[in-house]
Amino acid sequence: MYCQMLERAVSKLKGEEVAPDLRTTLSLGFDVRIPQDYIPSENLRLRTYKRISSIASEEDKLDVRKELEDRFGTPPSSVENLLEYAALKSMCERLRISAVERQGTRIAVRFHPETLLDPAKLVSVVRSRTGIKLDPSGVLWMEVKRGESIPAALRNVLLGLQGQG
Repeated sequence: MYCQMLERAVSKLKGEEVAPDLRTTLSLGFDVRIPQDYIPSENLRLRTYKRISSIASEEDKLDVRKELEDRFGTPPSSVENLLEYAALKSMCERLRISAVERQGTRIAVRFHPETLLDPAKLVSVVRSRTGIKLDPSGVLWMEVKRGESIPAALRNVLLGLQGQG
């Protein structure tokens, strides 16, 4: 943390643009833990959590999943959820989304005040699916259809906001 603060201060002194240090809060209501019967060693579980928290892309997620499967067998659903959670969190942080909250069948995507989104991409995302709208306070609300995977629906919206959807 000290090193990060130092790097930010040096960048600021050099006149470089410093992105806000943002940690996205993701609340999707899933079990996102590594069960003790999957990885019995507490120390190894903690190192695995740390490894999963470093996931920055879909490729990283697949690499970590393969590594877990090779070492411990097929991951249980809670570990699959944790891997997906880490990948979605990384996407949200790159888009400067401060929070994603699930409220029943609705998901609220709250943007950081300094989020710079291309309005055309945002309009495209809103038009791309039914049940999605941007409220006056700047919160993007999306309705998840019955039987639809919540992480997949969120991923598609985030990809659209990045211009990849």
